[in-house]
Amino acid sequence: MRAFIAIDIGDNVREKLVQAQDRIARTKAAKIKFVEPENLHITLKFLGEITEEQAEEIKEILQKIASKYKKHEVKVKGIGVFPNYSYVRVIWAGVEGDQIIKSMANDIEKELRKLGFKRDKDFVAHVTIGRVKFVKDKVEFMLTLKELANEDFGSFTVDAIELKKSTLTPKGPIYETIARFELKD
Repeated sequence: MRAFIAIDIGDNVREKLVQAQDRIARTKAAKIKFVEPENLHITLKFLGEITEEQAEEIKEILQKIASKYKKHEVKVKGIGVFPNYSYVRVIWAGVEGDQIIKSMANDIEKELRKLGFKRDKDFVAHVTIGRVKFVKDKVEFMLTLKELANEDFGSFTVDAIELKKSTLTPKGPIYETIARFELKD
């Protein structure tokens, strides 16, 4: 199965991110494949194809890591892009107060390396909201992104780490939670 490790976001934040998606879409300045509202999340680690056996080992690791960390608030704020503004491929919302998330991601990275997973590039906590296919009107597109650069999308409580399965379909990916590991109170 194709899988990844993620943090689900709060519904209040989800609603505001959908409003930002709508605002960007209304400009018609770029062709963008927006992430479906129910699929918005913070990726801690993309795993790719894994076996059932690996999934079981990963669950044990996530259980251990989740038990080390407390539930905590984070703020989702500002719109940014990957790789850069002259060549936009991904539009994302930033995460403030993400030191604990970074620490969790590093722990996951370390443990999974022992299982033979390759190291990701440096972790940046973010919520991908869309993937850019092509830009029609660069000026208008940049203007809209700049207007959203400091937008506040609200806060939510990080309360669990999830192992998710991703099934690719012609309509887009379908995510399913395989296992959920609660953080400490």
